[in-house]
Amino acid sequence: MNEDEFDTVLARLTGEYKAGLPPRLDEMAVLWERLLNDRTDLEASKKLHFHFHYFSGSGGSFGLPELSNESTKAETALSASLRAERTLTDEECKIIATQLEAVRRIVDEG
Repeated sequence: MNEDEFDTVLARLTGEYKAGLPPRLDEMAVLWERLLNDRTDLEASKKLHFHFHYFSGSGGSFGLPELSNESTKAETALSASLRAERTLTDEECKIIATQLEAVRRIVDEG
């Protein structure tokens, strides 16, 4: 594969990645609402952690390093409660809410 072909493939993959972000964020918002209503919802916590982890690892690869940076903060807060097998603290909830808004803004700005 030459450089032009590589650039074409990368542009296509980046476009597909970015197109998949809004639906993923919508699911994250639903999961977050579930956690706000019931902090013991382990399934919602694990799934939300997975989404932030995905963004943490993939954002920079697709030209969105700030998506990775902001997601890592929420991923860390969720990891702490999951590892300790406890509900989210008020402080962790604030971090997650702030980072979810930051991620939404980054995605909306494209």
